[in-house]
Amino acid sequence: MATNPARFTDKNLYGPQGPRAQDIKQDALGDCYFVATLSAVALYHPRLIKGLITYDAPSQRFIVGLYNLSGKRKYVHVTQAEIADNIARQGGSWMDNTGTNQIAWPAVMETAYAKLYDTNPSDGLASGYVKISNGGWPKDAMLAITGSVGSEIKFQQYPTLSRAKSINLLGARVARALKRHHAITLWSVPEKDGRSLAQKLTNAPIARDGLVNNHVYAVISITQSHGGWTVKLRNPWGNNLNVNEGKDGASAYISVSLDTLVNTGGLQSFRVSAY
Repeated sequence: MATNPARFTDKNLYGPQGPRAQDIKQDALGDCYFVATLSAVALYHPRLIKGLITYDAPSQRFIVGLYNLSGKRKYVHVTQAEIADNIARQGGSWMDNTGTNQIAWPAVMETAYAKLYDTNPSDGLASGYVKISNGGWPKDAMLAITGSVGSEIKFQQYPTLSRAKSINLLGARVARALKRHHAITLWSVPEKDGRSLAQKLTNAPIARDGLVNNHVYAVISITQSHGGWTVKLRNPWGNNLNVNEGKDGASAYISVSLDTLVNTGGLQSFRVSAY
């Protein structure tokens, strides 16, 4: 039984309002697909996050229930030292940025996810972090957290509809899912080169959407106006700096036209939770 006071407990696991989307701050680990999904789930289903984590005071460990790639529930024990290690690796919480021990749940969840895939206990969780930090699929993150891969929504050009109406249908599907409080992420990819020959000869720039390429965002909202649909996203980085696509900003939130996302080719898909 542990005798020294625990650095992390159920008392500093969450902030006063419980798990929130803005609790995520991805730094050095390349697991945007996982931490952005945590952010999206926390937005509408903070109780689900709370239900995944139990604190065992006698052992000073957290017990986290995650699902493996086969959909089987696994209970991962996370130690105090392993959480401290996550902070040292500049993981997905704000604790390495603020220097405090507050709002530890993102570090607990990310540590558990790395431990779920760790294959060499002799080197700590190094192999687990290598596994989760080399990129991954949004569906795998949704499965790990919710127990279901959910569904994928992609742009489809319908033969009987104009491109504008096809985009409008995509926006309506996303809006309907958000209205029903489904957690949603967006997967961005490099824009396509849609320039004409003349534009290429004059080195005209490729149209950009302002998003990080090959990145996953939490979808906060989608709104419709006469100009079409606008998607509000939260970057798990905690900012939108150094993207270099014309929309850099210190805020974690960025709004992008759905028309732009589709027409530049920067949208891969939306991932929608099953519940």
